[in-house]
Amino acid sequence: MTAKKLISLFMILAILVFSILLTGCSALRSGGGAGSQPVAAAILICNGANRAVPDLESRQLQEAVAQAVGTYGYICVVNVDGKPDIVLEGSCDIDERYKGADPQKLALDASTRTMQLLSQLKTVRADDPEVDLLSALQLAVRALTSAPTDSKKVILVIDSGLSTTGLVNFRNNLLSGDAEAIAAALDEMEAIPDLSGIEIAWQGLGDTVAPQAELSPRQVNRLKAIWNAIIVRGNGVLTEIDAPPVSDEVDQSLPSVSTVPLATEVPISFDPEVMEESSFAFDEPVFLRESQVCFVSDSDAFVDPDAATQTVKPIAEYMQGNPDIRLLLVGTTAGDGVNDYSLALSSDRAAAVKA
Repeated sequence: MTAKKLISLFMILAILVFSILLTGCSALRSGGGAGSQPVAAAILICNGANRAVPDLESRQLQEAVAQAVGTYGYICVVNVDGKPDIVLEGSCDIDERYKGADPQKLALDASTRTMQLLSQLKTVRADDPEVDLLSALQLAVRALTSAPTDSKKVILVIDSGLSTTGLVNFRNNLLSGDAEAIAAALDEMEAIPDLSGIEIAWQGLGDTVAPQAELSPRQVNRLKAIWNAIIVRGNGVLTEIDAPPVSDEVDQSLPSVSTVPLATEVPISFDPEVMEESSFAFDEPVFLRESQVCFVSDSDAFVDPDAATQTVKPIAEYMQGNPDIRLLLVGTTAGDGVNDYSLALSSDRAAAVKA
């Protein structure tokens, strides 16, 4: 057990002794109290490098803590870094004899307790290099098994989502992959925890700071799609929280986190004269029909090389003017069979178009 974890556990025990009359948090819209369904909240905080300073006073975070305290539930906090660990956990229940105390006194004590726990969250800092979000999520789900069996379970993730180690490592070009394919691969590996019956909220998804390059809107949407697909595979539902970070200042003392290479978005530009003649949209596949690019039967030679050149020339010129653009060329052959000859001929025809 780390020194940080020992200190956190000591402080939570001290607070429990100091504020023994825990109760509902009406001051923070939680309701609760005796007879209410207990709330078990797992809070995942990534206060590390390349991350914007999170808003630890957001309404959703305050309510999650308040509800756990106010319903005599359970709370745990996971420090998300390269080796996630639980830095604070415990039951929020109290002795039955105190639950019949004056409601105003109970509400005041619960509010005080909630504020103390929220203050504790601000001390969470990464202590290992990199970020392994999937492992942190697995740890949170395991921790919630310690909650009362009838608990309403909630997970609040506070991080950019740009994991840099473990099975979900975005340094491996995952942002270019298909979200469903990534989730299916993790499911096949039995790496996705069972999220059935757990409400999952995410704050700060896509928020990064230097030296990590800023994600484009398209990259942010891909990142969200990947995590959503993973959570859906675990039978969970993801809700995004719109809580902007409080600062983009970098704490140089935090353990290092590798940056994720990102493709540069090419600015939109066009030559009006060229656009009058033809336009090319590369968001969808471009099919070069037989009338445009025709091959000699069973060959990679063009029937009309000049016509093929005129068809491909605008695409080539666009690529010369945009060197960051990459295209996938797919060649085809006639027939339904899949064999070595057809595959080789398809490849040769794609190579001819490339040349």
